[in-house]
Order: sequence, then structure tokens, then C-alpha cells
Amino acid sequence: PKEIRWIAAETPARVERIVVKPGARVEPDTVILELSNPEVAEAQLAAQSALTAAEADLAAQRMSLESQVLDQKANLAAVEAEYESARLQAEAEGELAAKGIISRIQARRSELSAQTLQTRLDIERERVAKFGSTMRAQLDAARARTDQLRNTAQLRQRQAEGLKVRAGIGGVLQQVPVQE
Repeated sequence: PKEIRWIAAETPARVERIVVKPGARVEPDTVILELSNPEVAEAQLAAQSALTAAEADLAAQRMSLESQVLDQKANLAAVEAEYESARLQAEAEGELAAKGIISRIQARRSELSAQTLQTRLDIERERVAKFGSTMRAQLDAARARTDQLRNTAQLRQRQAEGLKVRAGIGGVLQQVPVQE
């Protein structure tokens, strides 16, 4: 032989079937042995299930956060409307107080109410802006967990695929020193 390659299984397993006998011509993707290991199969199923659950949780979390954003925007709109109403009332009462039609105290109360709502409006705007960055951070963390589980599932899939021992190079199979 010009080149010799020893083929080893990636995980400990039991030989289920010898697919190709010594002396047969093989290609790089030819399956030589089929092995079995219940622990590898179970780990693959568990990893795939965990990945599916994490993807579902990510989608649910995204929907929940988007709903919270809409709630906060609705709250912001309500505060904006309250502020605008209070501002208009304060302006009108200020003019009436200047003409002596209503008391100065009543006009001053309307101004204070408008100022209070202005402060609430600023806080609500800041809350909406901060929630956007909080939402991105939470989704990034959930995506990172999902990616980690995806990598684990891919590793377990490769281990399961490794239970089919392949030739790796083209040539003639010299020996298969295992028994079913």
C-alpha cells in the first residue's frame, strides 16, 4: 500500500454490523462498520429536545417582550395626551386668572398639574428607550443560550454519525479486526 490509515471510532461502542469485508474497494465515504451506543443516542435526543425547547422559549420571550413594548408605548401615548390636556387647561386658566375671572390659585394648580405630567412624560419616554436596550440584551442572552444548545446538539449529532465508521480515503480495505 502507498498509504495506510488506521480508522478508529470516535466514541466507545458495540459493533452491530460489519458492512464491508477486507479486500473490498472503498471510497472515502464508504461505511465500513455500524456501531451502537445507547448513551450516545440518548444524549443526542436529549440535546435535540433541549434545543427545541430553547428555541420555543426564545420565540415566546420575544413575543412577550414585544407585547411589553407595545404596552409601554400605549402608556406613553396616554401620558402624552394627559400632559397636552393639562397644558392647554393651564394656558386657558392662566389667561382667565390674568383677567380676574378665576382665582390665581386655581391657575397655579393647573400649571403644577401640567409640570407634573411633563415630568411623568419625560420618565415614560426614558422608560420606553431603556426598555428597548433591555429587550435587546435579554434576547441576546437567550440567543446565546440557544446557540450553546445548538452547538451541543450538533456535537451529539456528530457523535451519533460517528457510530458509522467510514473509510476516510479511497483504496482497498486490508483488515477489520473486530467482531459483531
